[in-house]
Amino acid sequence: MPENTGTFQPLDQADRAMHGPQALLVCGHAPDEEATLYQAWLHVDIAQVPIVFATARDADRQLGEIVAHATLRDGQAQLPLSTRAVVVAGVTQRVLHRVMQAHRDCGMPPTLWAALTPVNEAWTLHALLRELNREREALGEAMRRASAGEITPPRPSPK
Repeated sequence: MPENTGTFQPLDQADRAMHGPQALLVCGHAPDEEATLYQAWLHVDIAQVPIVFATARDADRQLGEIVAHATLRDGQAQLPLSTRAVVVAGVTQRVLHRVMQAHRDCGMPPTLWAALTPVNEAWTLHALLRELNREREALGEAMRRASAGEITPPRPSPK
């Protein structure tokens, strides 16, 4: 498992670019969903941001390598990975909010989101997806325990 030395950073509406070259790395969406997402995202002013539709062949590649070599539209419907996720790199947080809203607006199923960071850019795509799934399971368990009254649900930290 990759070393987990990063910390969670909440998003805001900043115009500061996120880590890495601009790219959206999309995993686990069916071919028709990929086409829908691509069209929706073009309408949120990201036409020059490369969108990589990851395939099984990308699973053992490092995240930093994938986004560094991204072209405007890579992949597309070739052996999609099973975990639905979008990894975001190099865009502003304001753009990320628009991308996420467009994703919701076109009715996509629940999707895991991650940002490329100095900590995870050396991870393989498979390692990141495994970690995202672990986090989803841990959050689901915490929410189940909270609804059963076993623990107090986590609260966002004040800004």
